[in-house]
Amino acid sequence: MRAATGLFALVPALTGCGQEPSTLPGDPLPPALAICKPHVGDDRLLGYCLASQASQMYRMDLETLCGQVEPFGKECRHNWATARARWSPQTPVETLLEACLGDSDCAFDVLDTRNPPDLVATIGHCRDHASDHLVDCVGHAVARWADVVSSAEEVARVGAADLGFDDMVGFHLATAVVCRDLEDATCPPDGPKGQACRNQVRQLRADPGMCPAIPDHIKRSLKR
Repeated sequence: MRAATGLFALVPALTGCGQEPSTLPGDPLPPALAICKPHVGDDRLLGYCLASQASQMYRMDLETLCGQVEPFGKECRHNWATARARWSPQTPVETLLEACLGDSDCAFDVLDTRNPPDLVATIGHCRDHASDHLVDCVGHAVARWADVVSSAEEVARVGAADLGFDDMVGFHLATAVVCRDLEDATCPPDGPKGQACRNQVRQLRADPGMCPAIPDHIKRSLKR
């Protein structure tokens, strides 16, 4: 099981011995963060407060919110990036991944939350930014892709891409070929990914009840 991330990781951290409070010159906080003002002068408590507010303050500039003090900066960025991934679709996923500053937990949650539509690019992001959770990151992305893929051309594009994870990708290509009623969709003609796809196609055609159900929220989005 993956370790607790984001705000949930803050609670046990506060039970340990902290560092000596430091006094910050002036008042570094904008009015929107007045709730944290009582903790100015204690880096540890201020950092915790800012991180706890990051999910609500995702519209705020990242450095204004999370760059005040070092303690809990990682958790602050994680909470800001995942909230912005959900509620700010105009923010590029690349910007959100950069905000994670190499934190694999943060990047995994950003990609899971945002669910970028380009599977090939998303698997690249999983490799580059979420290497600690690579298999789960790729598995989640390709499963979501198979739920919403809508053309034989997209099946062919993914089938032809050098993505690795041949068994996993081949399995989900097969669900697109058999379970999504896509005219002219086929498995890759050769290679281990194509073989994995064809093996799964035979099983799915023999027992269509094995087809994964499309989640209700995706069904609703497809009808729009």
